[in-house]
Amino acid sequence: MNLSLLFARRYLLAKRSTNAVNIITVISITVVAVVTAAMAVVLITLNGISALVDKLYSPFDQDVTITLREGKTYPRDSLPLIGSQSRNNGVWNVQETG
Repeated sequence: MNLSLLFARRYLLAKRSTNAVNIITVISITVVAVVTAAMAVVLITLNGISALVDKLYSPFDQDVTITLREGKTYPRDSLPLIGSQSRNNGVWNVQETG
């Protein structure tokens, strides 16, 4: 028999089966097992929810976002200029949001 298993069996449970040490040991082992299982279930659930949310909302994420370097908003009259400039050949459509 393995030496570490021999030590574990000897010190995990006392020789008398009705000893308080045995009861406390069994309770603590049970609590650790239940808490570990609950933590695994929570982590697996959160991982699944994260994957589901990514799958549901990824079609709505835009490929390119244009943001300002300074200030809060673009002026309304500059939107047609952004879409019509010749250097922006890759821009097909410009829409105002919000």
